[in-house]
Amino acid sequence: MAVCGSPGRPGGRRRRVSSGLSPSPPNRSAPEARGWLAVSKLSVNGTPVSNADLKKVSDRNGKQIPNGFWVYGKTVYVADGGPDGAAAMLVNHDSRLTRVIKVEGGQPVTVEYMAKAVETPAN
Repeated sequence: MAVCGSPGRPGGRRRRVSSGLSPSPPNRSAPEARGWLAVSKLSVNGTPVSNADLKKVSDRNGKQIPNGFWVYGKTVYVADGGPDGAAAMLVNHDSRLTRVIKVEGGQPVTVEYMAKAVETPAN
């Protein structure tokens, strides 16, 4: 998440901007009914972020997590199961991959990533 705005300026306020990469399927309240995606290759304004290919990982609490990213829920790292055979994280509405990105107030930001639908991962 990034925080944008300036609380010190007149009319400025802080707000959280999420760069979470997860689908939000409508009308699917049961967690087991929510679809999963394999996501990879994150870019901001056409420029890949560092470790966009998700190949550099660290072991955190028994999970493989790409460096520079945070995970929540039951995300799963796959070394070659993503779009175009790339490394990817399996995510859904409750299991997210996030990253901090820099933004400037009043400036448009384009966030892009590759994704493909996948089966529910085995736990």
